[in-house]
Amino acid sequence: MSLDEDVKIFNRNKPLSSSDSGPMADDLKRQVVSGNMQRARDLGKDIALSFRRAAARDELMGLAESVGVEQDRAIKDQAILLSVFTAEYCIKRHVVNQSLVAAAVAELYDNLLEDTPRLYQDLLRSPAFTFYYMNVDDVADPDQIGSTFAMLCGSPRDLRLAEYGAQVFVKAQETYEAFIRDAGIMD
Repeated sequence: MSLDEDVKIFNRNKPLSSSDSGPMADDLKRQVVSGNMQRARDLGKDIALSFRRAAARDELMGLAESVGVEQDRAIKDQAILLSVFTAEYCIKRHVVNQSLVAAAVAELYDNLLEDTPRLYQDLLRSPAFTFYYMNVDDVADPDQIGSTFAMLCGSPRDLRLAEYGAQVFVKAQETYEAFIRDAGIMD
């Protein structure tokens, strides 16, 4: 037996056969026809808009005050990044289909880029998501997320900051799980 018989070599001039992409294309078509794809896009857009509504109601400020944290700009920015992380985490954890996950997350970030370009640029520059995802196995532990939040704020031993981060995560998780449930595409 020659090496050529054992190894398939990709030929860029040969188009993919329908059997190579069939199941994925069929699933995508099912998601579009069922309306799930539009629901996923709407979910991403609704979550992105919720950041502005939460800011207008000073929800993060209220949470900070409830645990005795004086919220400066850096802490508020970290809380917003944690909220966006939580939205992405919830979508990835609870949406039933990877095509729908991709559509919802893409729409979320497209809307953030359009609505709040500074926040979007902060997300691109920040290592926060990497640190938060390091704390996630099957389920994220709010206390671990809170400790990571305090570290990202520059005060890893500040228990009030850790509690604030945990509260932001828990509250955001409840909010985004409700959005996903309402969209009808939850696991």
